[in-house]
Amino acid sequence: MNRQKKTEELMVIQKLYDYLVWISPIINRLPRDRKFTIGNRVLNRLYDVLEDLIKAKYRPKNKKFELLEQANVGLEIATGTIRTTGTTTTGFDWFRKTLFSRICLEGFR
Repeated sequence: MNRQKKTEELMVIQKLYDYLVWISPIINRLPRDRKFTIGNRVLNRLYDVLEDLIKAKYRPKNKKFELLEQANVGLEIATGTIRTTGTTTTGFDWFRKTLFSRICLEGFR
């Protein structure tokens, strides 16, 4: 595996981590009832996606697709959950559409 390919694989994990750091204060500013229900669901779902990506990184090539598919579904669920809070999902939509689809599904081959 060449160095550039390895860097691309790690980039999606780093970007999701950066997104978690970015969205955590936003969730903390939600009204109390939403912060502890919807906010926790979003964060837990995103941590599950991060876990799936890390597991996929270490799987053989022919077994990565299932975990990446789970991660993609997790991102879709998190997006829908974020939309119910009434906050903007612009940053999240960018991550989900651009980064995940381009790097994850192509970079983990």
